[in-house]
Amino acid sequence: MSESQKPLLAQPISFHHSKKTARNRFLKAAMTEKLASYDQQNPLGRGKPNDHLTGIYQRWGEGEIGVIITGNIQVHREHLEAPGNVIIDPEIPEDYTPYLAKIATAAKAEGSLIIGQVSHPGRQNSITVNPKALSPSNVQLELDWGKFGEPEPLTIDGIKDIVKRFAFAARVLYNAGFDGIQIHAAHGYLVNQFLSPVTNLRTDQYGGSLENRSRILFEIIEAINAALPSNASFIVGLKLNTGDLSEKGFNLEDAKKLAHRLDEEGGVDLIELSGGTYSDWPFDGTEAEGLFIDSAKEIRPQLKTTRLAVTGGFLSRDVMSKVLDNNIADFVGFGRPFAAEPDLALKFISGKSTKAKENKLPPSFFIRNVAATHQFRQFGNGEEPTDFSVQKNADEFLASLNAPKKA
Repeated sequence: MSESQKPLLAQPISFHHSKKTARNRFLKAAMTEKLASYDQQNPLGRGKPNDHLTGIYQRWGEGEIGVIITGNIQVHREHLEAPGNVIIDPEIPEDYTPYLAKIATAAKAEGSLIIGQVSHPGRQNSITVNPKALSPSNVQLELDWGKFGEPEPLTIDGIKDIVKRFAFAARVLYNAGFDGIQIHAAHGYLVNQFLSPVTNLRTDQYGGSLENRSRILFEIIEAINAALPSNASFIVGLKLNTGDLSEKGFNLEDAKKLAHRLDEEGGVDLIELSGGTYSDWPFDGTEAEGLFIDSAKEIRPQLKTTRLAVTGGFLSRDVMSKVLDNNIADFVGFGRPFAAEPDLALKFISGKSTKAKENKLPPSFFIRNVAATHQFRQFGNGEEPTDFSVQKNADEFLASLNAPKKA
């Protein structure tokens, strides 16, 4: 069968700027791993990757996923999404490039592309990591389920430092053999905080209009390109909210305008669509497929050369195929089903499966996210992931979450 005769899910696709080619249209969305080194007292010893992480990405690579996005790599050792994040920080004395290279080699062995998702948490910085956070403005994050650092508005010099850190991370990833970088501009992290009028109350060149609120994003992209060799074949992409789901936040119209500008002048190869922030989370309590398909339909016409990926609850091959067949997006992305079945792309392409395994855990994002982490940590150690389509396994896992912790 020729490539053009294959279903779109199985067909390769190339990127305009980097000239990289993905073997198929499946994208493994980022899931935070929290397995790197962490020392509460010594920030300079944090964020070192290890063989457990390599094992995880080897298994996903063996599943022949078109594009694999890593979990949240942080650009500052003292500002983390969570303890155990991988960190690329110019001030950490040890060079982590060889450890990142092992991950890249393992992920790419069967032809997948691997892209490092790079981020700064901004105000979504756990208070256990740092009682102080950095953000565009002093808008405290108040939630029932977690405590977060007190946000200090970034100075202009502070913003320039953040930009340099993203560029440094891109160069390290490039040297380690990664195929690209994904700037995390969604889910309420720092770049998203600049984009949103709810968390960006600035009156300088980084606040007010969408052009000003997105200034840091374009400065990061420019700095990344400047940090790479002129002939580098390296994907620059970003994860973008279709909306923050708050009344006055970053919205779909903003996303459409930003996508158009990124395509026209940003040199961006890939935009992955998602939505929500810690304050307004769309994934909890729902089992709907393709949460952002309608938004993708509106953003798609804004793009001429940039590839589009849409994520959000995909489970069935038919729904994924329709997204591609109707030219709504170029890639379909999901995370947790790849934790349960790291070879799910192969199963869909071969026809062995038409739907991801049923998950009999309650439809709580927290519970299912913890379960997915448990699963990919298992296969990173050479074990088979727990099958949560079996009620007994789901019940036992729920009981373990409620079990008293050992002293």
